[in-house]
Amino acid sequence: MRYPTYLLAGCVLIGGCDGDPTTAAPPKITEASASSVGNTGTFTYRCISPSDAFCSDNALFSRSSGIPTLAVSSQADFFFKKSGGTELPVVDVVSPTRLKLEANGRVTALLEGRAGILGSDGKNPSDAYNVRVAKIASFHLEALSGKFGFHAWFTSDKDEPLAGNIPCKWTIDDASVAKITTDPASTTVVIEFGNNGKTVLHLAYGTITHDIPVEVNR
Repeated sequence: MRYPTYLLAGCVLIGGCDGDPTTAAPPKITEASASSVGNTGTFTYRCISPSDAFCSDNALFSRSSGIPTLAVSSQADFFFKKSGGTELPVVDVVSPTRLKLEANGRVTALLEGRAGILGSDGKNPSDAYNVRVAKIASFHLEALSGKFGFHAWFTSDKDEPLAGNIPCKWTIDDASVAKITTDPASTTVVIEFGNNGKTVLHLAYGTITHDIPVEVNR
């Protein structure tokens, strides 16, 4: 599948700078919660890794909307806590053609649409929540503000950002010219500049691969 690219950064040219600007990072939010269908408790979504855009760039997602929409083929962890009870991993899925409960307890999104997950009170299935799954329609790559780096994410055909763990990896050819200072598995990358020269920053994200030429000229 070929994805259109939005706000695509092609080259970084740095000249005459004494240092790399930095800004304080906002607190990372790694989960979101919503009431169950029967209103007997709360379901919680948690990121598996920084490869989930929900955790690496919180500004993309509306916190008031609760549990985010999952991208097809992504994974996430879900938990249920009955009112007054103990939080436990979800025990089953209602629509196995759309969601799959893996042996390790993680949920994999298989097909677009709404699908139910079931929570337990520790003995029996107790309540449910409908998770929305959407196909990836667009790939976005945008330069960060206040620091040298980029953020990548996917959106649906409704232009909503999609959550869920999707394999992501940043690499750079010549670390003497520029080096990655953030987790290379995160959808957000920050780079620090070194010697004058040229190199290439590479992104592999799901089925997307993209190269970003970088030139340092202090």
